[in-house]
Amino acid sequence: MSKIKQFKEVTFSFDIFNFLRGIALLCVLGLHTVCVIGAVYPEIPHSWLFNTPAWLAMWMFFFLSGYLLGKGFYNNKYKTDISGIKMFYLSRLIRILPMYLFFLFIIFLFYDPVFFITHPKTVLHLLTFTYNGKPGIAGVGATWFISTIVQLYFIAPLFYKFIGIRLKHLQWKPIFFLILLGLGYRLMFYYVNLDYYKYCFTFSLANLDLFLGGMLLNSVTMNSRENNLKKYLRPLSLISLFVLIFMYMYPSIHISHVEYFYYYPTLTLISLILIVYSFDVPLNSVHIVKIFAPFKYLINFIEYLGIISFTFYLYHSNILEIFMKIFKAPALANAYTTNHLYIFTFLGMFVTTFILSVALHHMIEIPTNNLRAKLIKREVNYVKN
Repeated sequence: MSKIKQFKEVTFSFDIFNFLRGIALLCVLGLHTVCVIGAVYPEIPHSWLFNTPAWLAMWMFFFLSGYLLGKGFYNNKYKTDISGIKMFYLSRLIRILPMYLFFLFIIFLFYDPVFFITHPKTVLHLLTFTYNGKPGIAGVGATWFISTIVQLYFIAPLFYKFIGIRLKHLQWKPIFFLILLGLGYRLMFYYVNLDYYKYCFTFSLANLDLFLGGMLLNSVTMNSRENNLKKYLRPLSLISLFVLIFMYMYPSIHISHVEYFYYYPTLTLISLILIVYSFDVPLNSVHIVKIFAPFKYLINFIEYLGIISFTFYLYHSNILEIFMKIFKAPALANAYTTNHLYIFTFLGMFVTTFILSVALHHMIEIPTNNLRAKLIKREVNYVKN
């Protein structure tokens, strides 16, 4: 009887934004594990099941950052006068810097103690948020995303102050324009055959359609109400995202990179717009979802991955390489199949990084988030008085 009850429908609410962050993080973990293990064991049976589109995950992070940050402007949490913009920048730095600098300290101390001496230019780029991932330096490659997102943070208040406010009443039209502009930008660089990684993927301005598209979507959702269209869109929009992920994973499709590089960002943006539009209803913010009980726990776990995704993203590559070296030892490599080694490496990385991320989330992220909230509240009270 208890087993039957477990598969009954249950109702619960969940945070769509943390859920999407969790999905994005899993996409990064899958591909990075395949890349690291594939360097040692080129033939891994069924590895395509883990060949998740990590770059699509980055596009998701850009969009979600833009949308959630944009809420602060559209809901007047952040002001656009000089003091308000300063408070916004301070808030973003408090959110990013403690975890980021702690990560760099760990890398410099344990991974490469002479990093400051051997790569002074890279250190300068890292500290000024101008690092784009090249040249690839062991241990800090993933930090290109931090540089790019901080550059987009710098643009955000200026965009809202001089452009976003004036576009509020247009709602969908600027978003459609950004979709076409982003697609046109990438196709232009495809036809002139410029470096995709440098001019499209890591370049902050090339990701403006994703970031600003998220910001501008707030003009549509801020006063939206529940309706039947949104109810039908919710499952369909989520399915569209998972179809994009699966299409790249499937062996006969993921080999072709042209569609992935130049069309997928736009398709991902459209999918995310539909998801957020249908789920985020401020005037009716509590979503009651009916689902089979076991899936509830899976969704809640993915949600939690979204909450700790920043820390998880920073540390997973280095921990993955450590476990790869452990399982590459002859005594283990000769005792297990490549499938077993893949599973052991992934699980070792996942469990270790999960524990570390939970610890650092409570030690660093929660205190810094509380500090940010206090500063913003103090600024709001000061302005009112």
